[in-house]
Amino acid sequence: FNVDIKVRFIGEGTENAETGRTVSAYDEATVEKIREKLKFKYDRLSVSSFSSKRTASSLDDKEQSFKYFAKSKPAFLSKSNLTPAQRGTAMHAFMQYCNYENARDDLENEILRLLDNNRLTEIQAQSLDKERLKKLFTSDFASRMFSSDAIYRELKLSGFVPLNELEDTDYTDEVLVQGIADCIFEENGELVLVDYKTDRVSDESELLDTYKKQLAFYKNAAEKALGMRVKEVYLYSFALGKTCRYN
Repeated sequence: FNVDIKVRFIGEGTENAETGRTVSAYDEATVEKIREKLKFKYDRLSVSSFSSKRTASSLDDKEQSFKYFAKSKPAFLSKSNLTPAQRGTAMHAFMQYCNYENARDDLENEILRLLDNNRLTEIQAQSLDKERLKKLFTSDFASRMFSSDAIYRELKLSGFVPLNELEDTDYTDEVLVQGIADCIFEENGELVLVDYKTDRVSDESELLDTYKKQLAFYKNAAEKALGMRVKEVYLYSFALGKTCRYN
């Protein structure tokens, strides 16, 4: 920030009205040092405008910008009185708390269980797209999860990412990024990562491009956290009803 400072020099021999003391001559060298210090500008001042801690879901926000602005219908035009974003939140809540095998075998009963346990509200339970959920749990990809060696759900991940990979800058200061991976499962000593998305998109390339930085972070962070190579990274699109492979 800029500060305006006015300096008034009182002539030598002048008596200060407040203290009654006579003013001595000022030292020019000292005054010059003060001038130099006041002119100083921190050469890394621009870094202060960037956050040093971020969520994984925010990594792609800058590129998305207003891409989805006014794209969806308001809640009062929806049969469930929920916006598309709120319905997406309900789907994510179900995927977060449900038992995968129960959801595969008896979806209706699993929804009731989460409702009884206050994991879902009544409105959220009614808004769930059951056909799309069934399509996921009866898919070949779900069969891979069920037959895997281990499944990690809602896995908290964190790591440091150079600032120049996130912003238009040459500085490489490290930014702490934290996120939660929806699902990771082990398959033959390697990892497969999948994140669930409810975005309404026309094709998988659009969806993958929207979340490419988030997926790259999850891949690197999961390898470090679990000590195994992530061989495949996917987004599962409920809108498209399919897995979309990132790498």
